Amino acid sequence: MSKPVSLFRKAINKVRYGMFLHSLVGRLRHIGLVIYPYYLVREQFRAASDLQVSIKPKLESLTTGFLEADEIVSAMQDQEQNAPAGGYKSAQRVADGCLCFGVKNGQEVIAYTWCDLKVCNHEPLPFELGAAEAYLFDMYTSEEYRGKNLAPFMRHELYTHLNEIGRTDFFSVTDAFNSASKRFKSKLGAEPVKLYFYIKVGSLFERNILLKSYCLEKQ
Repeated sequence: MSKPVSLFRKAINKVRYGMFLHSLVGRLRHIGLVIYPYYLVREQFRAASDLQVSIKPKLESLTTGFLEADEIVSAMQDQEQNAPAGGYKSAQRVADGCLCFGVKNGQEVIAYTWCDLKVCNHEPLPFELGAAEAYLFDMYTSEEYRGKNLAPFMRHELYTHLNEIGRTDFFSVTDAFNSASKRFKSKLGAEPVKLYFYIKVGSLFERNILLKSYCLEKQ
């Protein structure tokens, strides 16, 4: 089990890793106001030697791979207990055919992420995927292991495993306020496809607005 992290340390981490605005906007949901600017991002596998930065984690002897059902339940237990009612639970994800990919330190799952091989299941922007595509979502790293370069390492490992099963083009969504997520994806050469602004005011108003489309560089 991971060691408990103090409330003070959690607050410091939010500021340190650029999560303050992300957290602040999240609190507005409690009063029925959802303000959510986000990017649809395109990602592709690139060899580590072709990247401009190192993606080597600051830990040794880590293992990676798709998690079994019991590992998923164990890894997500605390997160799901604190999740809002009606959230997209791990059991439903598995039933829908999603795969959970993890990083282990010994037998402990210290980071994980999900991929959907059928659809982009992002609620404001759902769309079906092609045979060579995957939607990557919901990345999580245990508090005590943050700041050790695990996010880009895990993402690159996931690319490799998905390539082995014929998935070579990836989509993800990045909250415009989540600077930590933008940083790690940029390390891997990810490119924004479109910028959206989603707003919802209780049951009175809901709109997903396309703000900008980007011209991607040819690979």
